[in-house]
Amino acid sequence: MPFERFEKVLNWSDLYYRRPWGKEPCFHVTAQNEIQIIKSFVLDRYLYRADMKVEGMHNLAVSVNLFKLAAVHSMGGIFSINEYGTVIVPAYSNYDGCAIAAVGRWTGDMYFLDDAGRRFSLGEDFELGDPWPYSYLGMKYNLSKTNSIYRVLDPDKGEQCDPLLGGYDSLIHALRRIRPYGPMTFLVNPFGCVLAKKVEGDKYPACYVCKLDYDQWFPDPLQSSAATELSREEIQNTVACLNRKRNYMTKPEQMFFDNLMKIYWANKRTLNEPDLIQKLLKLKKRYLTGE
Repeated sequence: MPFERFEKVLNWSDLYYRRPWGKEPCFHVTAQNEIQIIKSFVLDRYLYRADMKVEGMHNLAVSVNLFKLAAVHSMGGIFSINEYGTVIVPAYSNYDGCAIAAVGRWTGDMYFLDDAGRRFSLGEDFELGDPWPYSYLGMKYNLSKTNSIYRVLDPDKGEQCDPLLGGYDSLIHALRRIRPYGPMTFLVNPFGCVLAKKVEGDKYPACYVCKLDYDQWFPDPLQSSAATELSREEIQNTVACLNRKRNYMTKPEQMFFDNLMKIYWANKRTLNEPDLIQKLLKLKKRYLTGE
């Protein structure tokens, strides 16, 4: 099945959820369980309608609406799908603020129809720098002026930066073909397409960059298998060995490792969060190979 509905919705409020705002497009479900891509502030104008005949699409729409109905007592509204296929649904209330939950996971292609009735996928391949002919939507990431990839956590609480560990030089080089210098943002859509915007005078057309290499990317927050890959003793040995390698790390990696050490000592020389352990394993793979 392309869509796997979670038996129980997962609270996503403390996990990464950052998509373009303003006038950028977004996924939208109607109260009639139809999926569209719309302009954020023009809710009565759709850009594309989904091919609802695709297996799993109806179940996806129903699952999004069921959460919105339970959270704010109404159906219809925006949702997102991250690069791992996790369907993330915000539900806005004038009284309770915003609840964000993951309701399931999508795998495989998802098809839409343009005004001419042509069927297309948001996962199509293009060449580096080619115009992106479809909607510019996905999860938002950053490249610093010093060529470090990072994501911004809790933008309402001081914009804490979470660096990508282990480099990913090929993606950095590709992004610099689009924007040769300075800081920039880019998107990763639900199908692993990396998208960015060029600067052409006073215009910023979207273009295709590459397909994401998941082995070099941020770990899937729902992948907990890493938690069992290191015992307490192995965590302690890994931290001790990485501490000797700290001066060889990039500055963002050093900052991450220093924060990791604070958590490590506060938790009595161990780590309990799968996401942190996955990142520790990435540092281990990068700096302790052969030890």
